[in-house]
Amino acid sequence: MTDTTTQLTEVLTTLCGGQAGPFVLRDQDDEPLYLSSLERLDALLTAEPEPYVDPLSDGLVRFVYQVEEAGFVGEWTSLTPAPSVVLTKGQSEARFYVLDQPQPFEVVEPLALLLGCDLTVAAPLPGSNGWVPAHDDAKPWLTTATFSVEDLAVLFDDTPAVVAPVAAALGKHRDATIRTVFDFQNPHLDEPVVITGGANRKSVDWKPSEMTRGQVIDIFCRHNVASDKDGPAVVLGSMKPGRRLNEAVEEMWFAGLDFDSGIAGDTLAQAIADTGLMAVMASTHSHLKTTTVESMSSIQNWLTENGRKGEEITQAVVRQRMAEKGLEPSIVSSMEFEIVGSGEDQDVVITHAPIQKWRVIFPLAAPFVIADHATSDEEGHEVWRRVPRALAKQLGGLPFDAACVDVNRLWYRLAARREWRERFEARFGITLAGE
Repeated sequence: MTDTTTQLTEVLTTLCGGQAGPFVLRDQDDEPLYLSSLERLDALLTAEPEPYVDPLSDGLVRFVYQVEEAGFVGEWTSLTPAPSVVLTKGQSEARFYVLDQPQPFEVVEPLALLLGCDLTVAAPLPGSNGWVPAHDDAKPWLTTATFSVEDLAVLFDDTPAVVAPVAAALGKHRDATIRTVFDFQNPHLDEPVVITGGANRKSVDWKPSEMTRGQVIDIFCRHNVASDKDGPAVVLGSMKPGRRLNEAVEEMWFAGLDFDSGIAGDTLAQAIADTGLMAVMASTHSHLKTTTVESMSSIQNWLTENGRKGEEITQAVVRQRMAEKGLEPSIVSSMEFEIVGSGEDQDVVITHAPIQKWRVIFPLAAPFVIADHATSDEEGHEVWRRVPRALAKQLGGLPFDAACVDVNRLWYRLAARREWRERFEARFGITLAGE
C-alpha cells in the first residue's frame, strides 16, 4: 500500500466514522467513482489519483466541512469542538466534522448552511488538487445526543452569543454588535420559516429548507472570510427545488436591501433604529472599494439617452454619470478616471474615496404568499416589490439597489476579507416588519 493510499484510507475511515463503506468518490470532472470498500482503494487510485468524496452516502450525511480562505490556517487548534480532519492548501484550510451516526440530509442541512457547506458538493481528500493532511483524529466529535443547530451554532462560534433580556446592556451576538435593545426570548425567533439555499450564483439545484427565524438571523450575523463573494447563498423565502426562477418562488419570509451609495454606516444604522424594526445590518464583500470600472459604451449610451451623443468623456461627465447613480456627493467629488483598452473594448477606470456598502435583512412577521396577493405570478411579484420599496421609504427614502425588489434575488452569506471582520454589525429592533 502506497503512502498516498495509507493517508486516504486513514482520512476516509475517519470521515466515515470507521464504517467500511460504501463510499462515493468523484474524479476531477465530478463523475462518481463508487468504492464498495477501502480494500479496493489502491486500484481506484491507479485510474484517478486525486479523488474527492461526497458527504452523502446512501442518502445519509456522514460529515460536514468548512473551507476557510487565506489567513485562517492553524486556527483549528483553538476551536471547540476540534475538527476531526484538517487539510491545508497554501493559506487555505478545510475542516471536517464527523457525525457519530449518519444523519438524513434534511436534519444536517441547517447546520451545513450555517457553515457554508454544500452537501451536494464533493470534498477534497489528501492529494486532491494540492490538499495535504494536517490533522486526523478518528474520534467523532459531533454526537447525535447534542445534534441541534442551536447547540452547534454556539460550538462553531468564536464569539460567544450574548443572551440578554430586554433592557440589558448591549453586547455581541455571533460576529455582530447589538446596537439597540433586543429580546432573545422573543417567541417570533422560534417560529419556523423557510429559505432556499444554493451553492453559488450558477447553481441549478436550489433547495428550500425549514429553519427557525432566529437561526436564519444567526446566518446573517456571521462573518465569513472569502476572496470571492460568489459562494453559498439563499433566496429569502420558499422556492420550488431546482433553478432560481421568479415563478418558482412561492412565499417570502424576509426582505433585504443593499445600499451601495457610500452612505455612512452610522447614518444607516440610526435610520434602521428609528423604524423600531428588527434587522441585521452588515458590510458586503465590496465594502470600502476604491475602484469602479464602467464600460466606455455604457457611458456613451447614457450620454446618447440624455441628448448628448458624441460628447467627449471628461471628468465632469464621469462624475455626473456616477452622481446620477445615487452615490454620495463626497464620493463623487473624489473621482478621477482613466480610459484603458482600445477599440470597442475600452473601459473607464474610476478611482475614488472608499465606498461604504451595506446589506440590511428584515425578518417579516408573517410570510408574504405570492398567490394570496394576485391571480398571476407576475402580478404577485409586482405587489411584493412594494415591500422592499416601502422599507426603504421608512428609512428616509435612501437610495438602494433596485434588484433587491426581485423575489428570486440571491443573498450571499456575509463575507469579506479578513481585515474587515470587525466592520460587521447588527442593529436589532423590537418588532418584526409587518407586525
